[in-house]
Amino acid sequence: MPASGRSPATSTPAPCRRPTRPPSSCARRCSTGCAGAIPAAIPALGSTTAPCRPPTRPTCRAGRLSWRTCRCGPSTRRCSACGGQGFGSFGTAAGGGNAFDLDRQIAGFAAGADMRLPSGLRFGVVGGYTEAYLDSAGRTGGTSRAESATLKSGFGGLYGGYEAGPLSLRLGVIYAETDTRTRRAVAYGLSETLSGHGGGYTLQGFGEIGWRIPLGAPAAAALVSKDGAAVAVQPAASYIEPFVGGAYVGIRRDGFAEAGGAAALASFARDYDLGAVTAGVRAQTSLDLGLGLPVTLRGLVGYRRAFGDVVPTALLRFGAGGPAFLSGGVPIDRDALVAQVGLDLAVAPNASLGVSYTGQTGARAQDQAVKGTFTLRF
Repeated sequence: MPASGRSPATSTPAPCRRPTRPPSSCARRCSTGCAGAIPAAIPALGSTTAPCRPPTRPTCRAGRLSWRTCRCGPSTRRCSACGGQGFGSFGTAAGGGNAFDLDRQIAGFAAGADMRLPSGLRFGVVGGYTEAYLDSAGRTGGTSRAESATLKSGFGGLYGGYEAGPLSLRLGVIYAETDTRTRRAVAYGLSETLSGHGGGYTLQGFGEIGWRIPLGAPAAAALVSKDGAAVAVQPAASYIEPFVGGAYVGIRRDGFAEAGGAAALASFARDYDLGAVTAGVRAQTSLDLGLGLPVTLRGLVGYRRAFGDVVPTALLRFGAGGPAFLSGGVPIDRDALVAQVGLDLAVAPNASLGVSYTGQTGARAQDQAVKGTFTLRF
């Protein structure tokens, strides 16, 4: 078996498909669930440790990463914006016969800056950090979950876009380095707590095209205080925008070996390829909430189709010289409904605060996410 772990058997979603016939003890371990469902599930979670979500997570656009609040007037040569956002999400996923159900939580932050030219071109940079945690729902060892993993990732990326009338094009790429630590409690004939440490990286490219349709006349400008003087701020325009986008996620997981007992597993290095196409519509309008400050309401609804390695697997073996076998993780939903709603408040002529909720629902998995943003324009 090559070190990369590629083999014809990797397309089989069975939880324990073996290249060679192992002893019956391995079969018993597989059937009782101690053969490493967490290592197999890590790619599905690891692909979400950048702010742009792959097939299992809500859509991320280059325009959203650019904080989407920089507006250039006809007399302005260019304008720039910098901003940041903190985000957190949680979700559950059914094992689908391959593995135990999983609970997961993700938290992190992103910061970046961009520039928009009067020609309609926009480009920028983004970077940040995420920390993700997953554990096997419904399976406990002692006083804690029997299987768990923590993924810590630093990421950076470039993005850009172009606007020509109602047509918008957005592109971007994100790279993330990930440090992974796993823990398993074995309670089937043995009483051991095993731990593993590995790494890897994730590379994501994404693109989107949209067609903006204005709704109604622009709202009247609102007066916002700045340095003791009232400054007029134009509320956001109302529109709807049908869009279609695609994303590719390449995931590399390095090999690692567990330590802590006779049931320790060794994992081969693996590569995973995921893709998704999303089609939907987003909308935006301004609200008058009696606050004396411009308020923008945003929303999105869409359908996502995922393809590629939607059933993550890990090539494992017991000990240094045991026979190799495949352990299947929690499958990624091929079809999912995504939705988003958010509010932005202009607290100053060149600054805004925002909060948004994003949800995704599929046949096996549900995810909920909340983001807070701060934007400063100059």
